[in-house]
Amino acid sequence: MGYIRFLLALSVVLSHAGGLQIIGRMAGGEASVQCFFMLSGFYMALVLAGNDDKATFYRNRFSRIFSGFWVASAFALVMSALAHDNILIRIYRADLPLSAKALSLFSNAFLFGSDIALFVDAPLGGLQFSPSLSSMTHPVFWYSLIPPAWSLPVELCFYLLAPYALRSMPRMLALLCASIAIRLWTYSAFGTVEPWGYRFMPSELAFFLIGAISFRLVPSATALPKLVGKLAMFTAIGLVVAFEALPSPWMLYVGVLVATPLIFAHVSLDGSRADRILGDVSYMIYLCHMAVIAYLPAIVGRPPISLAVIIAIGIAFALHRVAHPLDKWMRTVSCTAIEDPRSRRLSKRHLLSDPGQDL
Repeated sequence: MGYIRFLLALSVVLSHAGGLQIIGRMAGGEASVQCFFMLSGFYMALVLAGNDDKATFYRNRFSRIFSGFWVASAFALVMSALAHDNILIRIYRADLPLSAKALSLFSNAFLFGSDIALFVDAPLGGLQFSPSLSSMTHPVFWYSLIPPAWSLPVELCFYLLAPYALRSMPRMLALLCASIAIRLWTYSAFGTVEPWGYRFMPSELAFFLIGAISFRLVPSATALPKLVGKLAMFTAIGLVVAFEALPSPWMLYVGVLVATPLIFAHVSLDGSRADRILGDVSYMIYLCHMAVIAYLPAIVGRPPISLAVIIAIGIAFALHRVAHPLDKWMRTVSCTAIEDPRSRRLSKRHLLSDPGQDL
């Protein structure tokens, strides 16, 4: 699944950079993030199928998220300082109430609250709920060091639920129905305006759950010819690249959902080294690209979009080489629990990289 994850991360980059003449923004930001949620559900179901140790599961997931986040945050902080727009100084000088400054500092340091910042305004009277991003007068999210990081607390909420929900089909179906009902309620109350369109965790849970349910199809997918898996991969790639020409975004969602177990069964198990590397670095591309796009013009001048994208990908590879050993170290020191031997056998036989490396 490395190629798919890389293209989805690249789509997020293009959505923020402005797109390229030939391929546009590909899947764009919203659709790509929701596809990442589906892939995350699939891989978390896979991990939990071979490991009953909740402590190990939580340790691995949290270390993966935070190691990359902190490395990308350090890079973004340096870039903001070089661009003479130090985020810490900007928060200090901002005409915001103390509660808003505290939320900004805490979410930038510890991630939690990055999603909440999208739903609150901060006039001088204090934090207050806002029905849309466009109606905010003092947005807290303007002071986010890594704007795309809002999706990571959402992902962490999914991880907290996963050991209790993903092993039971009735629980998954019940939660899926509840998530769909909440999405219908928010649609009736707020429409599709941001941030309700795709940033509200209870609504986004449906994508994570249908991804987890698709994992149950792997045995059936394995029985099909290998050619089907390769066709599924090329179809998914085509849907991501040609997304802007599709009549409905749901064609991408359904295509990725159907293709995932087929690709896993027939392609990922025999995947190439390039596929693994691109999948590994996709998370860092997602995290660091905004610092390049936002601050590079103030440092060296505005490069062409294509060059900015290439620079962002190159920096992501370099930062991944820092985050990966940090992730391993955090897993070693954060918990003394020993992984279930079944989990180790599963990862050696079935995983080409840590399955928790999706967004």
